[in-house]
Amino acid sequence: MAEDKLGFVAVQLSRKMWQGNNKLEGEEIGLDLSKLTPEVKEIVTLGHKKMYPKEWRDTFTGIYMKAYHYLQSNSLPFISDHIRAVPKAKLAEVAAKLEGFQKEYLEAKEAFKANYEFIKNKWEAKYRGPMWDSMAGFYPRLEELDKKFDLYWNIFEVTSATYSATSVAEVQVAYRRAKEELNRRLGEMVEESITYLRAKAKETVANLRNRLVEGRIIRNDTIEAVRNVEQWFSELNIFGDAEIESQLKGLREALRGVDSKDLKEDASLNATIINLADNVIKSASELEDINTLTNTYRRTLEL
Repeated sequence: MAEDKLGFVAVQLSRKMWQGNNKLEGEEIGLDLSKLTPEVKEIVTLGHKKMYPKEWRDTFTGIYMKAYHYLQSNSLPFISDHIRAVPKAKLAEVAAKLEGFQKEYLEAKEAFKANYEFIKNKWEAKYRGPMWDSMAGFYPRLEELDKKFDLYWNIFEVTSATYSATSVAEVQVAYRRAKEELNRRLGEMVEESITYLRAKAKETVANLRNRLVEGRIIRNDTIEAVRNVEQWFSELNIFGDAEIESQLKGLREALRGVDSKDLKEDASLNATIINLADNVIKSASELEDINTLTNTYRRTLEL
């Protein structure tokens, strides 16, 4: 099947979070909206009242952002801004990590539920009066909160739509156009992904290389970053960018067991690392072969 040749699945990360917003009325803050000019009313909005403390919002948003950044770092750009391409060989690892973030998110929900009545009572005591009265009736029941907080993801196989030979001509034309558009977007996705992988590898390797050349301080985490980027590149390189992958492996092998003290004291080792890093940087800077890699990968899809 064509979709089996893709080497990746599409993953969409989503969340639910009760915003707890209630419309702010002018009289609640001593403002008579009737006295505002039409020009002011056209450009100004009052916004909303928050129905629970910012710390809770920050907790839920913080967990979601950790999951979001993890997925961004362990996937490739896809044809939609909100969906990422995850290599099939890496899917189990990514799913397990997302499950950890999901567990943390749901635990935060349970903690919020346990404090829900206290939160409402504290808010009422703090904002008793017209402001509280206008939003008191908009708090959901405790049992409703389960459906208002969640962190989850969907996994999709990517394939083109099909039609039967008996489909009317208009349907066949529409499906062919959809197939052409999918192939075009997949080509763009492959090109963007190869560029993204090379740029990250180049940036990481150049950081170590430039520090060596300029005699700046080398930290162990700078060396570790180069080792890690080789593994990262290898796991995400489903497009056959073999030369850079091989060069990164060679650089990682040369750094095996090496720490910052070794680089500081061994001029010969420094020269070897700089030479290997230069090869990676040169190859990663090349643009001419990206079209070749893109077209080769696209030809295997035949969507």
